[in-house]
Amino acid sequence: MRDRWIARRLSPHCCRIPLNELPGHHDELRLLQAMGWETGNFHLGSREAIKPVRKHLKVMKKDWLATAAKNMAKSVKDDWEEWQKEYKN
Repeated sequence: MRDRWIARRLSPHCCRIPLNELPGHHDELRLLQAMGWETGNFHLGSREAIKPVRKHLKVMKKDWLATAAKNMAKSVKDDWEEWQKEYKN
């Protein structure tokens, strides 16, 4: 525990999931949605948090998380491209 954060592994065998090693059809979006769902469940693990979290989510647009994820991915990619230009040479 650090400040107000608790960091813990979700399972004793947690590790990265190599998407290219998944069997059959790779439904990455479905996998990411399930992972996000579980992250949301973590926030509801505190009785004090349930009401404010639900209140906050009611005012958010339906696609707020997907939009935020796309914006974050673009930001990371832009940062990486800038780093490539500056440090690759």
